[in-house]
Amino acid sequence: MSFTGFETLTDGEELVRTCCERNQLQNPIFISTSESSGNLSNYAISDAPDHDLEIPGETILCKSDAEDKYWPASLINYLGIRNRDSIISTFDHTSRSEKYYSVEFFDGTCSEVPRSFFFTLAEREFHTVKVGRIKTTEMKYKEFLPILIEILPDVEEILAGTASDDGVKQRHDNFLESHHGRNSIINDVVIYGQYSDRLVYQVTIYLRDRYLKNGVPSAGLIDSRIFRLSEADQLTYFSHIIVPEVILLVTMKEFLQDPSIPGLDTRTAALEALKKVDIVDLVNFFRKNPRKDL
Repeated sequence: MSFTGFETLTDGEELVRTCCERNQLQNPIFISTSESSGNLSNYAISDAPDHDLEIPGETILCKSDAEDKYWPASLINYLGIRNRDSIISTFDHTSRSEKYYSVEFFDGTCSEVPRSFFFTLAEREFHTVKVGRIKTTEMKYKEFLPILIEILPDVEEILAGTASDDGVKQRHDNFLESHHGRNSIINDVVIYGQYSDRLVYQVTIYLRDRYLKNGVPSAGLIDSRIFRLSEADQLTYFSHIIVPEVILLVTMKEFLQDPSIPGLDTRTAALEALKKVDIVDLVNFFRKNPRKDL
């Protein structure tokens, strides 16, 4: 069979290149932005983050790869438009380009994922997709107690009214001086970080009993006004004044022992860390309490 007659055709590679250039001039890039119902929806869009996303900090359920399980995560940053596949059909300018975002998963690992890999609170799928099984290790009281013993000298300074931190000393005085100051502190938001309610209660009871009921030698240094409180107010004093400071001191100690953490204001850094809401708890709450308009 002779192929004479085809020799005058334009080189194949040149023809493909020319077609691509014409196609790109005539057609905008289409971006895939959602994977709802298993279908990708495509529409022309500029290279910018979705306007309805809070960056950084948006709570999401995200896949780490193409598998079907989703995990609690939060958005970090917008990365721009990328092609999902390394090999792209010459004539296919739809369904392969997506907006990419950097995300941090619940376990601290980070990843760069396309928009179709995650759902936000505003999407119905956030409340219905399958979430991977998460195993958490809760700090036990018997594990916390040795750490607590190490900072008892700091606790005793607070009880004596001589805390090194002026803010803690002021809260101590306000609580003991008047009902108004006491009520103001009770109504404040108390930060216990990610420690369980059970652990917080056990630490509160341990410290109250140690200093007010068991007559430890250092009891003579305790501010006498504490002994004049009712039992209920004594318990509140420990839960709202002493235990939050204990947890903060423990966190500061952890920061000081971690060489990877820069030597900044340790107290401020520890406080910010304790304020951080556990993303797993946050996701569980929102899945149990979906928006009424979904």
